[in-house]
Amino acid sequence: MRAPVAFGVVGAIVALSGAVGCSGAGASDSSTGGGVQGGVAELAPMLDSGGTTGGEKQAVKLALPEARSTVIKTARLSLRVKSDQFSKAIEQAQDVATELGGLILSTNVLTAEPSVAQVVVRVPANRFNDALKDLRRLGGGTVRSEEISGQDVGQEFVDLEARERNLTAQQNVLLRLMDRAVTISDTIRVQNELSRVQGQIEQIRGRLIYLHDQADLSTISVSMRESDATGHADEPGELRQAFNRAWDGTVAVVTGVIVGAGIVLPVALLLGLGLFVASRVWRPVRRLIEKLTPPPVG
Repeated sequence: MRAPVAFGVVGAIVALSGAVGCSGAGASDSSTGGGVQGGVAELAPMLDSGGTTGGEKQAVKLALPEARSTVIKTARLSLRVKSDQFSKAIEQAQDVATELGGLILSTNVLTAEPSVAQVVVRVPANRFNDALKDLRRLGGGTVRSEEISGQDVGQEFVDLEARERNLTAQQNVLLRLMDRAVTISDTIRVQNELSRVQGQIEQIRGRLIYLHDQADLSTISVSMRESDATGHADEPGELRQAFNRAWDGTVAVVTGVIVGAGIVLPVALLLGLGLFVASRVWRPVRRLIEKLTPPPVG
């Protein structure tokens, strides 16, 4: 009497494995729930042969996802802050995050000349614009650069949630098959398949948690650079930069002249010495040649 049950368990595992493979073939198939419903439909007769009641048959319900933010917002701010307001600006960034219901993810301060700081703030997505407005005014500084970006992950949410529902339905079927397994081999096969499905479910849930966290809390990175008391940056002005470039050009020209003179001067000396020697020697040689040359025959 138990043999048909064992045979049904083995057949159910094979059918369910095929349903799992079909469900993972594409997000578009899994989002419709067809793979789950097909796998459950094939397994239903096998479960009924083991004595399931009509009350155990439950249809897979596709619930709509919660209305949450599906856009990951990020921003980068670069500020120039006065020296006497630098420490206060860091405290103000922490206050902004707290007041808007967010948090400070990290704070890095480099006490050099000039001092610089990097503050990473996370605020609720619906307070993103308010946070940017307040952070631009930290320490009464000025904005040097600003970069805002957003990534829509709504389609990824839909795909992941559909796959999770699909795999959860398969997990429920496998749990019922586990109760009906007769032999040790059947139990091992069901357990292996169940472990694989549960592992996929945990991966999907972890990804969903991460995406929801990134979409619910926007991230803003604020870079602050210390300037002098007048608000001017320690970077050289245009006039000073022009003077530096002119001075560098002058030094380059003088250096080139010196290097050139070091090459040309020895060559010129050698040529002059050669000409002097030639002029002294050539005249006696010419006279000797004229004496030795016989006069032309008339």
